[in-house]
Amino acid sequence: NVALGFTALQSDTDGVANVAIGSRAGRYLVTGNSNVAIGAYALQTSTGVSNIIAIGDSALYSSTTGTLNTAVGSKVLFTNLTGSSNTALGNNALYLNTSGSNNVAIGVTALHANVSQSYNVAVGDYTGNLLSSTSGTLIGWNADVSSSGYSNVTALGYSALTTASNQVRIGNSSVTSIGGYVGWSNISDGRFKKNVQSNVPGLEFITKLQPVTYNLDITGINAKIGIGSDKDAETAKTSGSRMLDEQAVAAKQSITYTGFIAQQVELAAKQCGFNFSGVDAPKNENDLYGLRYAEFVVPLVKAVQEQQEMIEELKKEIEALKNK
Repeated sequence: NVALGFTALQSDTDGVANVAIGSRAGRYLVTGNSNVAIGAYALQTSTGVSNIIAIGDSALYSSTTGTLNTAVGSKVLFTNLTGSSNTALGNNALYLNTSGSNNVAIGVTALHANVSQSYNVAVGDYTGNLLSSTSGTLIGWNADVSSSGYSNVTALGYSALTTASNQVRIGNSSVTSIGGYVGWSNISDGRFKKNVQSNVPGLEFITKLQPVTYNLDITGINAKIGIGSDKDAETAKTSGSRMLDEQAVAAKQSITYTGFIAQQVELAAKQCGFNFSGVDAPKNENDLYGLRYAEFVVPLVKAVQEQQEMIEELKKEIEALKNK
């Protein structure tokens, strides 16, 4: 063992291959092996853990039995007790975690509020501050969820925000273009489709739709989902990102879009008795209505087929009239 600092490794009796550098680093470690604690109070409370890396003031300060944790930064995994296999890099990352395991937090205060949930990944300063559920992937400055308790979420990009469980969001509300070089592919394998029915309405549904042009109220959307909090403003003061945000919002709000209003589409589908998958209805009070425009292809194809049948019938009638 290597111990350097006031009461560093003071309680060690049987542990081997430990390194403790800093005042009270690894102070109560008794039997743990192969640990590295560098920084005042780093790994102070643990008694018998092994294979821990704690570098920074009070890193893994409260840890008791959690193993295979890596904490780098001031007060990283500060309150962790039994959580294992966590990797945290950045001041106050995973600060409130006590029993959550298999989390990765990289950035200042990343996954700060997570207490007992597992399998989350947060990369970026202030990322995942509200996330307190499982299986979240958040990448980008301030990428987060709009409310705690969501699971299986993915937010990619600066201030990207998910508003419900089982949701993916790419970019924030000011993004004006997302694209690539091939179209999006949906899994559509007939071997795995059940209860297949030919009950899609065509003209009945399509004729009820009301195409419109509109401008998006990005300011209103941001207020609804919680973007633009006081915390964001304070964080952005030194970087000028708030100014960039305001310019981006103004630019986005000036764009005239063509499309439908989701609530009107939902009503049209209900009037036809059509359970239309093209409407993405809100899952909670923080969520927003959305439309999947690719889904409109199916009733449009049905409408064209119905029109063609009408045309064929009319052609037959016209031919009969000509013969007469």
